[in-house]
Amino acid sequence: MIQQFDIRDYGAVPVAEGPASEPQAPVDPDRARKIYEAWAGQWAQEEAAADELTDEGPLSTGAIQAAIDACRDAGGGEVVIPEGTWLTGSIHLYGGMTLRLKSGARLKGSTNLKNYTNFGFPTTLGYVDDPEYIELWHLPPYYTHALITVYGAQNVAIVGDEGSVIDGSDCCDPDGEERFRGPMGIRITRCENVTLSGYRVENSANWAHQIDDCANIDIRGITILAGHDGIDVHHCENIRIRDCVFLTGDDCIAGYDNRNLLVEDCRLNTSCQSLRMGAVNMLVRRCSFDGPGQYMHRVSGRHNTIYAFLFYSHKADPKQEESRNWQIEDCEFAGIDQLFMYDFPCAWAQHEVVPLRDVTFTRCSFRGFLNTSSFKSNGARGQLVFEACDFENAMQDPEKPFAEGNENTEIIYR
Repeated sequence: MIQQFDIRDYGAVPVAEGPASEPQAPVDPDRARKIYEAWAGQWAQEEAAADELTDEGPLSTGAIQAAIDACRDAGGGEVVIPEGTWLTGSIHLYGGMTLRLKSGARLKGSTNLKNYTNFGFPTTLGYVDDPEYIELWHLPPYYTHALITVYGAQNVAIVGDEGSVIDGSDCCDPDGEERFRGPMGIRITRCENVTLSGYRVENSANWAHQIDDCANIDIRGITILAGHDGIDVHHCENIRIRDCVFLTGDDCIAGYDNRNLLVEDCRLNTSCQSLRMGAVNMLVRRCSFDGPGQYMHRVSGRHNTIYAFLFYSHKADPKQEESRNWQIEDCEFAGIDQLFMYDFPCAWAQHEVVPLRDVTFTRCSFRGFLNTSSFKSNGARGQLVFEACDFENAMQDPEKPFAEGNENTEIIYR
C-alpha cells in the first residue's frame, strides 16, 4: 500500500478563496515597478517569512515541505494536497514520490517574491550565464526560482485529480526577466522518469514548466491557461506530451537540443508560437493548431498566432545535434499567420547553431494563413514535404504561395 502524507497533518492551513481573477493583462514596466515598490514597502514592514499569516492568508510552505520531507524519509509515497486553497512559496520534491492534488485542490503561489528560491540548484540553460542575454532579456541571477522544484531525481510525479489547479499566482518581479516576469511554475532539472498529469496551470509568473537535461518525461492530460510558455524542454530525450490543452499567451511548447519528442492529441492555441523547437525525431500527430490566441501576449497585447512552427537553435548552447526527422501527421491548422519559419542561420529568430534537415506534413489540413511559409537555408540542405494534405482555402490571399524555399532547400507536394 502506498504511504500517504496529508499536508494537514503537518500544519497546513487553507486560505479563503476570493473571486476568480481576470485574464492577465499586458504589462507596463513602469507600472510593474510601482507595484513592486509598494509590495517591497509592505514586505519591509511585515518581514514576511515561511508560515506567517500574511495579507494573502496563512502561508503553508513549511508544512507542505515537512510532509514532502517525511515522505522522502519514509522511502517514498504520496504527498496529498486536499481540497481547498493552499498558499505556498517554493517547495522541493524528491525522487520516488508523487505530489497528488485531490479534486478541488488549488496549490497557490505567494505573490511575495521573498518566498521563492531555486534551492541553489544550477541549470543547464546556457543563456542564463551568457552576458549578452543577461543584458538583452534582463535575466536575474535567480532566474530559475520556481514554485515547485525537482532536481536530480528519479521516478517522480505530479498528478492532479479532476478539478485540481496549480496557480502561479502571477508574482510580478520588475527586476526579473523582461522587467516583470516572476518565478517559474514547475522546474525539473537532471531528472529521469517524470510523470506530470491531470492538473490545470493558471497565472504562471513565467514558464509553466521549465524542464532541462531530463529523460523519460510523460506529460498527459494537463491544461495551461494564459501566462507565458506552457512547456519548455531543453537538452531532454524521450518526451511524451499527450491529451493536453494549451491556451497560452506565449509559446505553447518550446525548447532546443531535444531527442525523441512526441506531441499527440493536443490543442495548441497561442498568441505567439505553437511549437518553437529544435529536436531530433519529433512526431506531432492528431493535434489542433488554432489562432488567434484566447489569452493575449503579455508584453505586446497581441492575440494573433505568429507561427505554428518556429525552428529554435540558440547560439548560447553550441553543443547541439542537427535537427531532423520531423513528422507532422493528421493535424489541423487554422487562423494562424504563418505555418513555418526556417531561414538558417537567422539571428533574430534564434536558429543559428545547427540546421533543420527534413520535415514532412502528412494528411494535414490548412485554413486561413496570412503569410507564406519560409523554409530556406544558407548552405545546409533541407527538405519540406507535404503528402496527401488539404490546401483548400489555405491562404487568405489565394495569390500568395503557401511556402517558399531557396537553392538549398526543396519543397515537395505529393
